[in-house]
Amino acid sequence: MRQLKRVVLNKSFWRSLACSFNLYSSHPAPAPLRVEIKPLRVAIVDPTDAMRADWVQTGKDIDSAIAQYGQSGSANR
Repeated sequence: MRQLKRVVLNKSFWRSLACSFNLYSSHPAPAPLRVEIKPLRVAIVDPTDAMRADWVQTGKDIDSAIAQYGQSGSANR
């Protein structure tokens, strides 16, 4: 029993000593990831060109919706 207490005390002493050394250990910081951001489309500098491009896209969306409804709507009639 006395031998077991000595072993437990010895192990706990060395574990606590190891923990105190790990408290102030320094690890090198990982290298930052290199992220490349690519623009989805060309940036439009002129605001009027940007507005014109928005309206062109809106017109294309409306035309495709009309075409899609025209195909499915004629079959339902």
